[in-house]
Amino acid sequence: MVDTPFRHRVLLGWINDISTIARKGKRWPIIDLDEQTLRDYRELFPILKQWGFDTVAIWGLFISHSWEPDIEHSISEERKRAIHKLLEMAHAQGIRVLGGLGLYSWGFEEIIRVHPEVARDEGRFCWGSFVANNGVAMCYNTEHSKVWQRKVIDFMGEFPLMALRYSPPIRGDVLVSTAKRWERWSTMRP
Repeated sequence: MVDTPFRHRVLLGWINDISTIARKGKRWPIIDLDEQTLRDYRELFPILKQWGFDTVAIWGLFISHSWEPDIEHSISEERKRAIHKLLEMAHAQGIRVLGGLGLYSWGFEEIIRVHPEVARDEGRFCWGSFVANNGVAMCYNTEHSKVWQRKVIDFMGEFPLMALRYSPPIRGDVLVSTAKRWERWSTMRP
């Protein structure tokens, strides 16, 4: 183990950023979770532990661009099993896993298409500039959007993740424990 002044060392990336094979031919981000990906993580987790990492934040564990309106069916049973297997491998090495999740801002393309009331077409100000809505980010000022975000968080909370790493549309990343997700999340205002 490497001596470090940091209390936690976290590796952050998309699920296939550590892939030992070329992943191509699909829309970015490619989030394959196949036997090769599991082998890559099986090899990675002991190395992370050896180098003093105790946490990995993985974006794309569940989806890339679109949660389905029927949230529970956004991923296959095979992928659910693979996620559980990856988490078990990490935990066996003492590595905590954070699940990456866009807060209103990533993964909602299909929900916005089917339920346009979650988006507003008047745009918004971001970092001092006007940004028109792009069909990807939900409007965080609507109750409809909050309901959809809660559905996604509840679904992800069914997995043994240590926390969810949010990327809100404006204010930077927020880390929320899945064990206390509603105590803290429901009081946050983006």
